Amino acid sequence: MRALIRTSLVLALATGCTFNAEPFTRAVPAEHDAAITKLRVDIDGLGSTFDGGDLVIRGADRPGASAEVTISGLVGVGDDPDQIASDMEVALQDGGDSVVELRLAYRGPAAESVWVDSVAIEQQIGTELDVSAGSATVDAAGLDAPFVNIHTGSGSIRLRDADEVILQAGSGSIDVVAGSGTLMADSGSITMAMSGPVLADTDSGSIDGSFGGHGELSADSGSLELELTTPLDGDVILGTDSGSITLVIPRGAGMSLDLDAGSGSVTVRAGGVSESGESFSGAINGGGEFRVRARAGSGSITVREAD
Repeated sequence: MRALIRTSLVLALATGCTFNAEPFTRAVPAEHDAAITKLRVDIDGLGSTFDGGDLVIRGADRPGASAEVTISGLVGVGDDPDQIASDMEVALQDGGDSVVELRLAYRGPAAESVWVDSVAIEQQIGTELDVSAGSATVDAAGLDAPFVNIHTGSGSIRLRDADEVILQAGSGSIDVVAGSGTLMADSGSITMAMSGPVLADTDSGSIDGSFGGHGELSADSGSLELELTTPLDGDVILGTDSGSITLVIPRGAGMSLDLDAGSGSVTVRAGGVSESGESFSGAINGGGEFRVRARAGSGSITVREAD
């Protein structure tokens, strides 16, 4: 219903129509001054008034957290936008053990004509973050967080400055710079710069980026364009049903390769090996304890050393 109201408003304004309802926007703040260990945000569980919009989170060099919720809507003759804003409850509540939870609720009569455009949050640097964002897009940076967990239904995720992450995007993309973690996208692409190991999977998008140590990365109908930035400390497992796989490995890194491209081709240019064919199995740079295993159903596989 709110999406229809917003669309109708845009069309009416564009065509010069006038009506008895006027658009408005207000910002509603909240503050928590005490030191925290984790911030929890559950946009997904707040009700239909809060679908969509942007959730922006930044680190702040001070204790606690603050939030500013921007609401928009339509008011009729005699309605007061400031009263509507005062009916919007925005609170950073103590959830115990220094965990703070963002709470949003609308207590007024205009629920069908009020929506949240965006939520901007500042949280204490070095604290954990746990977000369930529904259809909202999440942009988090400058956190220096030891652990971040973000789940969206149809919104994209952009994250910077975290050690360990769990990121899940239903039909949105993931763009992350972090230490290690799990990245899952149902129908979006994954772009990553991970210094450590990663588990990544997407059903209908590509995976592009770097990781270290070991990992398992797969795309049902997309390509993998990857760089391993450190020597192996475990196995690397790569797979795609209908895309290509390219893996750049550190120069001189020893490992075993087990590569099979199905109906595609395999190319190895590493450790003095220069071979092409339908598959490759063997050691490069003296081999080692760990291996790279790659499977492509109908695409090519390329493994080469970094320049």
